Amino acid sequence: MNRRAIVHLIRAITLSGGLFVCGENVVHADARSAQSLLLEAATLGSAPSIAEALRQGAEVDAIDADGETALMRAARAGHHRALSVLLSAGADPNLKNKDGRTALMRAARAGHDRVVSVLLRAGADPSLKNKDGDTALIRAARAGHDRSVSVLLRAGADPNLKSWDGRTALMRAAAAGNDRAVSELLRAGADPNLKNEDGRTALMRAAAAGDDRALSVLLRAGADPNLKSKDGRTALMRAAAARNDRVVSALLRAGADPNLKNKDGRTALMRAARAGDDRAVSALLRAGADPNLKNKDGRTALMRAAAAGDDRALSALLRAGADPNLKNKDGRTALMRAARAGDDRVVSVLLRAGADPDARHSMGLTALMFAAEGGHIEAVRALLIAGADPDIGLADGRTVSDFAKDHPQVLEELRRSAQRSELSQTTSQSREVLSREP
Repeated sequence: MNRRAIVHLIRAITLSGGLFVCGENVVHADARSAQSLLLEAATLGSAPSIAEALRQGAEVDAIDADGETALMRAARAGHHRALSVLLSAGADPNLKNKDGRTALMRAARAGHDRVVSVLLRAGADPSLKNKDGDTALIRAARAGHDRSVSVLLRAGADPNLKSWDGRTALMRAAAAGNDRAVSELLRAGADPNLKNEDGRTALMRAAAAGDDRALSVLLRAGADPNLKSKDGRTALMRAAAARNDRVVSALLRAGADPNLKNKDGRTALMRAARAGDDRAVSALLRAGADPNLKNKDGRTALMRAAAAGDDRALSALLRAGADPNLKNKDGRTALMRAARAGDDRVVSVLLRAGADPDARHSMGLTALMFAAEGGHIEAVRALLIAGADPDIGLADGRTVSDFAKDHPQVLEELRRSAQRSELSQTTSQSREVLSREP
């Protein structure tokens, strides 16, 4: 007997005021403790003790403080022999505890498929719901118990019943990554395109979970990859945001549109770029994703990649024709975002691709000002080498030096740059004069 069983046994002995049962040895207890003995015996799975408690007058459907019956306790623990004794004594398999759970739900959630079968044969109703609206099938699917799912389906459980938030057993199985349960549910008639209250489908849940096997099963069964949830997101967008490049590729092969937008105007490409998934970015671009589409704030995938600091995704976007000089609604470019973040690698990639170092924000700010204000010395150097003008001023008269006032290294770099520029200008003028001499 394990430690937990011993604890239950001691508790039962204490409650009974006398002896209890161990194995096949039954010791009579006080009649007043029969109910307690019944519940504890069901938890331990002692069929002889259950029979003795019943003989002493225990009510077979007596409940504990949580509304649990002996049948529920035996079902949850997987004690099929104890369960059979209780059912033979007339235990009602359809009673509910305070949370609305039945013995069948308990067994299904725990994956006790043999107990599930016994309860179903005894008349347990698989369509009953708990307070959350979950059926035994939904609970089995959520826990990933494909055998219990199969048993319930063979008994006529409806695979399309929804919980109060609109989730089905198929959605639960997909989220759990249980492709076997997904297959069983689909064969039993589960609709792969049903939506929950948020508009999410089973395919969206599989995509977010990154389960390409469950996803493939759903797609073969006719799941629509272009359905949107209430916020406008598709399965492809969810996979892209979750850095699931294999799932992204599978959805694209199934006809997912890479240029659909959610309610904020974001595409799957933008979400992959923001997540820093260069493989997903490449897959989306090969499938025809437009790198220059903007969301409602005017941001592009390139700006997202720049903010994420993913130079490989950035390079892939630039090769596909992403415009480095596009601006969002505030007038910021991808270069400004990288400069502000101090990512000199991304700054260099963008400059080599033709990003304008002197492009101005809606308030007149330049990439150099953003980099200087943050004290990002390497980004400042890269911008200066690319020809960024340190003398550009704002309407209030501030220049780059004003933004760099708290960063001595940046101020020194600006001073040296000015000296190099002055020397270069002097040399150029001297050469011009010499070229004019006969």
